[in-house]
Formats: sequence, structure tokens, C-alpha cells
Amino acid sequence: MPNKRVHLVALTLLVILFSVIIVSSGFTMAWSLDMRLTWDEEYDAMPSVIQTTDEKIWVFWHSYRTNDAEIFYKVYDGSQVHPWSLEMRLTNNQSEDGTPSAMQAADGKMWVVWMSNRVGNYEIFYKIRDGISWSPDFRLTFDAAVDELPSIMQTEDGKIWVFWDSGRNGNYDIFYKTTLDSGQNWSPDSRLSISSTSADDWDPSVMQAKDNKIWLTWVRNDHVYYSVFDGSLWSSASKVTSGGLDNWHPSIMQTQDSKIWVVWDAGKVSATQPVPTDIYYSVFDGSWSSPLQITTDSAEDFMPSAIQDNGGTIWVVWTSDRSPFTDLYYRLNSTSPAHDVEIFSVIPSNPSVVLDESVSIEVVARNLGTNNETFEVQLYANSTLIGFQMVWDLFPGQLYPIDFIWDTMGFDLGKYIISANATIIAEETNTDNNFFTDGVVSVDWRDVAVTELTPFKTVVGQGFTLNVRTIVENQGTCTETFDLIVYYDVTPFGRQTLTLEPGNSATVSFAWNTASIAKGNYFLSAEATVVPFEKDTNDNFGTDGIATVTIPGDVNGDRVVDLLDLNALCRAYGSAPGSSRWDSNCAINDDSIIDGVDLAIVGKNFGKTDL
Repeated sequence: MPNKRVHLVALTLLVILFSVIIVSSGFTMAWSLDMRLTWDEEYDAMPSVIQTTDEKIWVFWHSYRTNDAEIFYKVYDGSQVHPWSLEMRLTNNQSEDGTPSAMQAADGKMWVVWMSNRVGNYEIFYKIRDGISWSPDFRLTFDAAVDELPSIMQTEDGKIWVFWDSGRNGNYDIFYKTTLDSGQNWSPDSRLSISSTSADDWDPSVMQAKDNKIWLTWVRNDHVYYSVFDGSLWSSASKVTSGGLDNWHPSIMQTQDSKIWVVWDAGKVSATQPVPTDIYYSVFDGSWSSPLQITTDSAEDFMPSAIQDNGGTIWVVWTSDRSPFTDLYYRLNSTSPAHDVEIFSVIPSNPSVVLDESVSIEVVARNLGTNNETFEVQLYANSTLIGFQMVWDLFPGQLYPIDFIWDTMGFDLGKYIISANATIIAEETNTDNNFFTDGVVSVDWRDVAVTELTPFKTVVGQGFTLNVRTIVENQGTCTETFDLIVYYDVTPFGRQTLTLEPGNSATVSFAWNTASIAKGNYFLSAEATVVPFEKDTNDNFGTDGIATVTIPGDVNGDRVVDLLDLNALCRAYGSAPGSSRWDSNCAINDDSIIDGVDLAIVGKNFGKTDL
């Protein structure tokens, strides 16, 4: 899942209880299995769930996977066999960005508000999505105190409201501000009149009911309170919860039957009688029902967000530390099928493998039904079966990672679509999700080669430069980056880093300065450094015999400047490369023409010997 997708073998397998039926106070609710939504080793928390007009479900949350907290989101598209998108990053700031709240406005634009300490203290910021892209980050509050935990909504008159809690008055109070022009102008910060003068009021959640009244919930003294705004006055603050548990993080919504729901977390930290935090809800239908428990796990389940989608399904998303890590989970008010297995993910360890080498591929199967299941998982490269493994007696809700090893010996070079299939079990009706395709693995050949090493001449006067031309070629199927190194004997005198596309070559010239080189014969060679998994390394080296460093003017390399050298220079005098009389050794000063300068060098050293 990206950015980054956590390797699931490292995770403890999740075993989730069967569907739960809760019956209380005349309200009967059947819930699906608890489903895990995020899979990161770092802290994922404080979700906000909404549905947009295109029927998609969006979940926003904050995550510490980037070291500092940032806002992430993913999207559920029910028209897809595997409906959840990859996880996408919304904010990118070297600060703490957290506790998002989202909504879609009447004009189709999506709004997300959150708190950030990027200005030194926590303030409220927001972004707007126009359907294609996100706006820059906009700052909403400008107070020296802490402003945190925002909640956003739009009322029928088009006004956008943002509520939050602030410590600017000493204790925490609920504040709000509004805009009628999509954020061009905002009202002043207003303190909610029903905020307590002594206790802290914090973590608001707000929505407008069908009768246009605004319902607000928040936390005071470890209980959930609510108030209703009729357009002119707020009702007095009243409790939703009672009893001895600590009740936090309310989320309010109205269902299609006009009932008001508040979902929250409740638990108790106690040395003698601790109570694990779980998710609860209460329904208002003239009065509040008794609290109804949604989750029953022994781990901590907290920070819920709830909606009812257009099809009538209630979504509850929350934070839990029930795995080795803190991640998001969700549950729907619909029973899970009796038999339903799926391929949850297919994750190759590498998108490229060298021919005849192996690549590991992790396939994760999941039991979405309410019965233990035994089935076979098959892995394919295109239409070729790579391997198969049995999954035995998989519990409901459990994820089961399977490691496959694909040995590419005997396969052709090219790109292969990787897919997995879970065999259909008896009485299984939803079979589309038994098949999953995820990505491409390329079977490649990696090979770089030195195809030519040509010195400009074979004899060079000490103190002058010898130019050496090399040609290297990428003879494989991958783009390669490597170093080209040239040597005299075993000593390098030039290096260049090259990047070549498959089938391309490069011509590189190096200059060997012999000023500090002792006179003598030297073996010239070039090396293209070996790229990962390269098998044919014999052609990574190129040689071209001996180059002699000698007395300037000794053009025939016999270690003496004499008439033989003078005669050779006279025969080539006036020539340039390409001429039939050209002799590169006679271009003593390496200027590509044999002229009076070269003749003067011979004259200056005439009679000298190194024998």
C-alpha cells in the first residue's frame, strides 16, 4: 500500500471475531467483521470519514510514517473488485499536522481542516480540492494559544462552519467561525456561548440535521455533551454519556431515518480495575438510548469517525493498537458473508529480475467470511503458473501472507504481469475478489561492455599528453549507470560516470598527462564497472597493447632522438589526420598537425638517449 507498502510477513496475523449482533433498547444492529484499513509500522490515528457525491468513501487521518505527523488519505470505490486506493499524502510540512476533519461542499469541492504547529503553536489550517487537485495550505486561526481538533460542515444556506477548541481563555472552550464565499472572507473567531467557564470543553464534532438545526457534540469532564442550535440560540449543554468510564472523541451524524447518532470511545485507566477502550454509540430518537458497544477487542480502540452512506450503510472507522502497530480499522452495519476468500495483495520484492535469477513475491490471502476456510492460492506470471500453496483452516477476518519464489530460468526476456488466484470455495458467491493483479516484473539481461580502446598514438614524449578514445555499450535490457575507468598498467588516470539506455553506446576520450610518468612501456586498458547481477563480465575490460613514454622527439620509441626520428618527421611533415602521410607519433605536441613545432622539439633533443 506508498508510497510505502509494509511487508506483511513482518506483521502479526490479525484474527478478528465473527460478526456481532447487538440488541438493546429496541435498536438492533448487525455489524461486519472488523477490517483493517492501514498497514504502517508508524502511528496512524484520528480518522475522518466522508462520502462524496460520486459515491466514493474518503478516509483522512494523520500518520507518523514521515517522522513528523502528516495528513494522509485513501479512497474506497465500491465499483472496483479491490476497492481501496493506495494511501496518499495530503500535507508536506516539517511540523505536526494532525486531527483532520473533512467534508464535501455543495459546489462539489472537498474541504479538509486540521491543526498544525508549523507557526510555533497549534493553529487551524485547511485545504480545498477542486475535483482534480488540492489547493495550497491556508491558515484559518491566528491566536497565540493552542487551537486544535477542528470539525467542519456546511449548512443548507451555503455557509461553511469550522468548530475547534482553544485554550486562549485559560481553560479550553469551543470556538467557531464561518464563511459564505468559499474562504475568501471569514467571520471573527466566536466563542460558543454554552462553553463552561471552569471545565475544559474540547474535541467538537458538528453536523446539520434534516430540520436545519445544528447539532454539536464535545467532551467535558470525561463525558460527551451535546447542544442544538435552532438558528438563533444554542440549547443548554446536556450529557450524552453517564457512568464511570472516560468518554472521549465523539463523532455525530444523522441517519436516513432521521435519528441522531453519536459514536465515541470509552474506557478506564485504573491500577485496580482498568477497562479497555472500545467504541460505543448512542441513538437519539426523542431521547438518548443506552450506550451500545461496537468493538469488544482487548486492545485499545479509540478515536472513531462515523457516517451513513447513500446506500444506507453505516461506516465506523477508528484507531486501534490491536496489531503490533497502531493503525486504522473499520466496520459496517452489515453482516459478513458465510464464505468469501480474497487475494488481498500481490507484492513482488523487486520490479526487475535478471534472467535465470529468482525474485520473491508475497501474496496475502484474507478470509472475509464467517467460517474457517481451506483453499489453494496460485501465482502466475502472465498465464504461466509459477507455483501454488494451500491455506489451511483460515480464521474469519485473518490475513495470511504466503512467500513465493519465482525462478526465471527458462523464461524469455520481457515484462510479466504478476497475478494470484484463490480457488473458489463451496457456496462462495463473491468470486471477483479471488483474483488479484498487481504490477509487472521485468525479466532483464544486464551487460555493459568496453568495445574499443584506441590511443591517439603509441609513443608519447615525457611531459606531453596522450589522448585515449574509448567506446562503451549497454548490451543489456536495463538502463545502467556505471563508471568507465582507464589505466596505465594498474594505475587509473581517468574516470567518468555514465548512464546508458539499453542498446546505446558512448564515446569517451581521456587525456593521460605524462609529466610525472617515468619513461618506459605501459599497458593501457579500460574498465566498465560491473553492474548488479551482471553475468558476462569478460567484456567489461578492453585493452590496446603498449604505450611508450620516452624522450620528446623520439617518435619511433627506440629511446634515442636521432636521424631515424628526423626522417620519420620529415616524411609526415605538414600532414594532418586522414592524410596518407599522417603518423600520429610525429605529432609530438598532440595538436593534430605535424609542423615546425614538432621539428623544433626533435632539434632541441637531438642526440639525447635514454639507453
